[in-house]
Formats: sequence, C-alpha cells, structure tokens
Amino acid sequence: MRSPFFKIDLEFILLALTVFVLPVSLASESSHPAANAVVTAPESGLLLREIHYVGQLTDDQAEFTVEIDAESAGKGGGSITLFEGDVALMPAKLPTGLRMVREGNQYQLIAARPGRYRFRLQLIAKITRTEPWNQISFVGPAAGIASVAAQAAGEGVEIQLLNGTPLEPESGETARVRGVLGADRNVALRWQGRTAAAARKALTTCDTIATAQVTPTVIKFKTEFHYQIVQGNLAKLSVVLPANHALTRVEGEQIRDWQVNVAAGGGGVLTGKLAPDRSPEGNSSSVTTTVGRRPSAGGVQDESDIQILTVELIKPVEKSYLLKVFSEQAVESTPFSGPLTLPQPLSVDRESGSFTLFAEDTVVETVSLSGLRQINAPTGALAAYRFYGRPVSLAVGLRRIDPVIHVGDRVTARLEEARLLVSHTLKLTVENAGIYSLELSPLENFIPTDVRGEGVEDWKRADGKLIVNFASRVLGERRLDIQLEQAHPSFPDQIVVTPLRVASAASETAQIGAASAPGISLKTAELSGLREIPVGNLTDHTDELLAYVADQTEWTLKLSTEKLAPRVIADIFNLVTIGDGLVGGSATIRYGIINQGVQEFRLRVPAAWKNIDFTGPNIRRKETAGRLPGGTDTNYVVWNIALQDKAWGGYTLVVTYDQQFDPHQATLSLGGIHSLEVERETGSVAVTSAANLQL
Repeated sequence: MRSPFFKIDLEFILLALTVFVLPVSLASESSHPAANAVVTAPESGLLLREIHYVGQLTDDQAEFTVEIDAESAGKGGGSITLFEGDVALMPAKLPTGLRMVREGNQYQLIAARPGRYRFRLQLIAKITRTEPWNQISFVGPAAGIASVAAQAAGEGVEIQLLNGTPLEPESGETARVRGVLGADRNVALRWQGRTAAAARKALTTCDTIATAQVTPTVIKFKTEFHYQIVQGNLAKLSVVLPANHALTRVEGEQIRDWQVNVAAGGGGVLTGKLAPDRSPEGNSSSVTTTVGRRPSAGGVQDESDIQILTVELIKPVEKSYLLKVFSEQAVESTPFSGPLTLPQPLSVDRESGSFTLFAEDTVVETVSLSGLRQINAPTGALAAYRFYGRPVSLAVGLRRIDPVIHVGDRVTARLEEARLLVSHTLKLTVENAGIYSLELSPLENFIPTDVRGEGVEDWKRADGKLIVNFASRVLGERRLDIQLEQAHPSFPDQIVVTPLRVASAASETAQIGAASAPGISLKTAELSGLREIPVGNLTDHTDELLAYVADQTEWTLKLSTEKLAPRVIADIFNLVTIGDGLVGGSATIRYGIINQGVQEFRLRVPAAWKNIDFTGPNIRRKETAGRLPGGTDTNYVVWNIALQDKAWGGYTLVVTYDQQFDPHQATLSLGGIHSLEVERETGSVAVTSAANLQL
C-alpha cells in the first residue's frame, strides 16, 4: 500500500515517460553498447521500473520515503547501486531474496533470484548550509520513471528543485515541489524560510571602471561594474544611464534578459524597443522597453529625463559579479562643450571607481570637474581620474583636429591604339589626425577601373569625383593605386594628362612617365607646370619613353601622337625538287618587321603552281586576289594571308606547291614567288633532280 502523501496523477506519469523513457529508448538504439548499460543493466541482471522519492524537509532534517519497483531478469539474480552520496538508510524489511550492502558512500541492492520486487525504504540525507539556503544532494539509481516530491514544514518556506524537470506548483504552494528526474539521476533540493531571506538583505559594493573614447563625431563609453556581494545574493541589477547615452551592448554571465526604462520630464513616459547585441555567452536578448519606477539616485544630474537599465539573471549570484555596459554619446558638431556623465549602479551600499579619458583626432580641454581626483594616466590615455562616491561630474570642451595630408603621385600614362590608360600611385602621409575617406578630382573623361590599397573598403564615382572609403582610421603612411581609362573610338592626334588632386591636401608632388604601345610614337607638345627630366630619374621606372616632374600642384601635359607605318623586309629560300614530269617545291619566307605590327601579307605566285598551301602561326584566312591591280600579266596571281593578330618583330611563312611539265624537253622558271609591299627582298634557290634528267 502506497503512502497517502505520494499521489501521481496522469500528467505526472506522462511527463516522466517523456523526460526519461524517451531518451532511454533512443539511447538503446545507439551503436555504443555502454550508452544504455545503466538503464537495462544487462551485466547486473537487475533493473528498476520505477522509483519515487517523497521528502519531508525541516531546517535540521531531510527525510525521504523511497518507493521502488525492481525486477531481476537473470537466472542468478543481480545487483545495482541504489544510492551514492551523504545519505543513510533506516532499517527496513526487504522482500525475500533481496539484501542491502553498503560500500563506502554507496548502497548496493543484491537480488539472489529472479523476480519482481516492490518495497519501500526510509532515507535521510545530509543538509549542507549555503547561505541563505539549506541544500541536499545525492545520486539515485537509473529507472524507467523517476520522480521526486518534497514538502517543507513551517510557514513561508520556499523550495527549489535544482535538478530535473519541475512541475508547475498549485496556486500558493511554495512549500511543496514536484518534478521528474533526468538521466543523470541526481536528487538536489534547496529550501529557505522567507523570514530568513528577509533578514539577510543583500549588502553590495561596486567598483566602477569607466573609459570614454572621444572622437569628433561620437563619444564611446565602456563601463565595467565589479560588484562585490558581501551578504545575500543578487538576482537583478539596475543601472542609471544618462539621457544623452545610446545603449549599444550589455555583457555579463548568465543574463536572462535586459530592458531599458525611459522616464521623461513632467511624468511623461517614453516606450520603445531596443535590440541589444548578444554577449559572448549568448545570454542577451531583445526586450520591449517598459515603464519603471524613477530611482532616487544621487549623482544623476537630471532626474527629469533618465534611463534605467534593468538586467535580470538566470539565477541569483553570490560573492561577485561583473557587468559591462557599452554606450555612446553623439557629438552634433564641433567645437563642443558639455558634461561627460557616467552610468551609475543602483541599490549599492558603497561605490568607488575610476574614469579614463582617451581622445582620437580631438583636442579635449577640461572645463570643470567635481567629485573626481586626477591620477596618473595609463599609456595612450589623455587623463585619468578616481572617485569614491557620487555625484561626480566632468565638463569638457572638444575641438576637432584637422588632418594634414601630404601626397606624392607617381603617374604613368600609356597610350594604346583604342584607349589611354593612366595609373596613379599615391603615397599618402597623414599627420595630426586620422582620416576615414579620401576625395580625388577631377576625373574629366576618365573612368576609374580599379582602386587598391591597404584598408580600402569601397570606392565610387560621384559628380566627377572619386570617393575612396577606408575600413579603419588612416594615420601615417599609406599607398593607394588608382587605374583610370579613357576610350578612343579613333586614333587621337593628341592626348592630355592632368593631375588627380586630393581634397584638402597640404602639399602635392608628382612624377609623370609616358609610354606607348609598339607602333605608336609620342612627342612632347605642351607643358604647363612641368619640366622634362631623364627617364632614368623616374621612381619605379618601367618602359616609359618620356619623363616629367611637377613644379606645382596644378599641371598639364599634352603629348602629340603618331601611328608609325610598318617597315618590312623579306628573305626567301626556295627549295625545288625536279622529278619525272613533276616539280615539287617549297618557299620559306622570313619577314623582318619594324615600327609597326603587320596583320596581312601579300604574295605574287606563278599561275602554273598547283596545290599551293601556306603554313605559319596564327593564320586566320588564305585567299587569292587574282592578278595584280591594273596588270595584264596572266602568268602570276596574288595571294592574301591574314593573321589572327598583328605580328611584331618577325614572322615566318612556308609555301608548298607542285607543277607539271613535259619530261622530254621543257624550260622551267624557278623561284617565281615574291613578297609584295616590302622595302627589300632577298633570296636563294636550291635545286635537286632525278638521275635520268639533264638540266
């Protein structure tokens, strides 16, 4: 007969089966045999179908009634570890065939024969005191269904199940807890009286470490609150944020969620939503802003308009806790004058801290301070202060530092047949203050095709200017490579090169080199603000033909262009083999090409030649053009040989053919192939014949 105190309803049984039996059944399908050895106990031969713990708790005793439904399937019986930990079993009458053995802090149940056993044990657990809680913990056996129910004696007692899945308590039933245990088998409870909790009010101190990074557009605050919990615990933290601060991130361990309450002047309420960045622990979340009570916090400069950050923790913390708050204060314009107000913790008994000021591209002047004592600043900091209570105030004046930019430009202008390419290699030297973008102009008829450099995030063309944005602040030396292109539908008679000016640059120098594709000649037409120098004096000299240096920031270079005509010479080697009624021959033509590339060759070939074939690299087309224009000689025809691309410097073409003749008596013309439209032609002939022929 079961105890009247322990009653398990249908919901309780279903939850137990869901939480414990399902994972066990899944584990039994695992390929690893040891994963479910404890549950099925194939080695021991003894398994537990159900185990139910019913506890009665007081300040000095924790007593449990344990009801067990076990089954021994092995022929020789079996054994299982029932309990492990700081527990003691009261003497009990066990069913026939069962006996209990204690080894150290473990209790073993041994079955001498197979069968099913139902019995009840009385167990007493050792209470440990963790202010303000009483706590017990021990390990039970694995079972198909494992549940726990506990009730505390006395009024106003709170009980918490620390392990497993608790069931929803009935209304007002704080002194009783029910739940289902998981696969780890640990039974852990804690309880405390409400009066004891009220008597131990949290006593908290806070050491605040704040830093402010001042820039021309925003002031970034990072505030670390080091809480020391001398007595009690903290489940919720509250921080007052200045009205002109925008909260950007909250970091801390075991944060359930956080919210910001905004109280406006005259009792009005502002509500809204904030989406905080998730902390590294992944415990922050997006929360809707609600209205909270306005705190009476000393040191808040304007209570008519404040923000209250409330951070809720997953469970109360003791001893110490670190909370990090990141916020920003906008700087509308410079020069700026106003207070730098720090976030302030609420509900602390004592606060002390430090405030360190950093400046970036900004001159910071202290106007007034109160409650702060200046100390030695760390490396890289502008100033540092210490305080031992609130209120504190620091009023400053801000003024932007203008950057000083020096530019050295190495320009290369390269003319091709259909386009002009201009590359600018800028060597930037940024002093006094950093920059985040660069504006260059004018582009005129040029199109930027590529911008490269360390830290370049993106670039765009807008209103005839090139805007280059950097991913981070640029200070010191930096190299920037810019490629510009100008298309030419027809070959130009003149090209113009102008500087690419950097906006707000203090000084600019330039070296200009001019180069061209083969077959194009460049000459200096007009110089403005430039002087010509030897090509060897150019920095990073490549294949430039002309070189200039700029004497001033504004300069103009005009170059006249000429497309050179090709100069071609040809050398022909004829190899002729005379057989019985048939001549076979080949002509190897070696062209020498100067000034310009050639894409087509023209040849005069005897009309008597048959089976003519042309061999050479990159031949696109071979076609006969008939006789020479205006000519009446029918003994020759003209062939045009077109190439895929222009040939530069030289080209070799091989012509093969054959010709029939009367073997008894004939007159042969040898070496009759000639190159047309060449400056000079030379050649040679080699002849071989059959033995029965006389030449």
